[in-house]
Amino acid sequence: MRRLVAFLVLNYLSQCWAQTTLSIPSQTQQQVTSGQSALTLAIPQAPTALNLSVALCSTNSPFPRFFVGNGSAVSNPTTDTAGDEIFLDGGVAFWSGSGPATLYAFPTSGGTGARFFEVALTQDQAIFRRNESAPLFGDSTSTQAIVFSPPFLDAPINEPSYPNYTLPNANLSDASPPPAAPSQTLLLYQTSNISSLVAEFNQSFCGMPLIPGNVVATGKELTKSVVLRDSSGWRTQFIIEGLTPSTNYTAFIIEADGSSVTQPLYFTTKSTSFPCSLVHSLPYCPAVAYSVPLPPPQSPSTTYFPGNLPSDIADPLVSSIGNFSTSLLTFACGRDIYSPLQSCADCQEAYREWACAVSLPRCAESPSNNPTPAPALQASNSTGATRSSNIPPLGKQFTELLPCVETCYQVQRACPSFLGWQCPAYRVNANASYGIGFIDSEKKPLGGFPGAAQDDFGNVFCNMP
Repeated sequence: MRRLVAFLVLNYLSQCWAQTTLSIPSQTQQQVTSGQSALTLAIPQAPTALNLSVALCSTNSPFPRFFVGNGSAVSNPTTDTAGDEIFLDGGVAFWSGSGPATLYAFPTSGGTGARFFEVALTQDQAIFRRNESAPLFGDSTSTQAIVFSPPFLDAPINEPSYPNYTLPNANLSDASPPPAAPSQTLLLYQTSNISSLVAEFNQSFCGMPLIPGNVVATGKELTKSVVLRDSSGWRTQFIIEGLTPSTNYTAFIIEADGSSVTQPLYFTTKSTSFPCSLVHSLPYCPAVAYSVPLPPPQSPSTTYFPGNLPSDIADPLVSSIGNFSTSLLTFACGRDIYSPLQSCADCQEAYREWACAVSLPRCAESPSNNPTPAPALQASNSTGATRSSNIPPLGKQFTELLPCVETCYQVQRACPSFLGWQCPAYRVNANASYGIGFIDSEKKPLGGFPGAAQDDFGNVFCNMP
């Protein structure tokens, strides 16, 4: 009898000793192995609600199952006695409560080896959280693409005031990147060859990199930089080389804090006959990241950037923005209020976007998937002449994606009336120079279809830098 009691006591103590108590906050890697008993992790009591999140980090199936039970761990737990199951969705699972409670991780029968996962506990928002943002598509050529991460840091707000009302320089070279820019990871797959595991792990920051087929990890050249392309904030810019022409791709980005994966972005590379070249990272046109009717740059460069874009193109554009700013400042900016919603700084920014869109025309191809609505495309003549007098003829025909008419109307709405800014009328000749009806409708703002210049499927309907 004494031996039996001693055995039960030792068995109970061994279970207590094997149990780990999670700290608040904490993030730890754990594992379970097929054929072994469940792993138990104690969740301490807290005065406010706790957020527990689990991210699966092993792609070999079958996957573990996770349960949370109230109070202390039960002896010899089973899936029937461990409490409520928290289900994996996209490779992550969540629980919220005040504790005390116990997390049970059960290895599923079948398979061999360890299954790894990470557990995070916090009183703030869940560390491993679902990310509802998608990357932003810049543009592609036949073998290249530009992709941006979602914003990771707000843009600085420097609203000038009277009597020292100054506007940003035409050349925004004084925009300094954040001192500690986060590291973000691009995952890129050929859509036709994408693994079914992506659906199982598309929210797991540690599981997604393990899925085969990521073309960035197979020798494709990748250039990363941190950019402030618009007022939405700082982003990571990815330029990928060596892609396959006329191919659909799916992109994900592991976010800066290493705890979430973005929603997918879909895009298609252009055909082998696509004649235009990528232009990007221009300080005077920070939102320009698309193909322009220019011949390939001189080797070893494969894209155009401030260091190799011809001055015959850049200088007139910078001068135009500077001259417009000078005219704008003849108004008593910051003292005389011409709009309760707009300022001279807003006016300058709107003009910059318009000037960049019309001075650097965007190339495109007729889409093979026939999106609805059809994009605003216009074919050049046989010499490849552009409407911008500063860009020489390309020497071959190309197709232009017209600027969104909203680039013009933004200037009209944001600027004081003394500038006399006028835009073409919808019903007269606007569609000869602009894409109309995509963002705003003829009758009201934001009433167009689809309501944006581009979508998350790589369809770009009109050019809105």
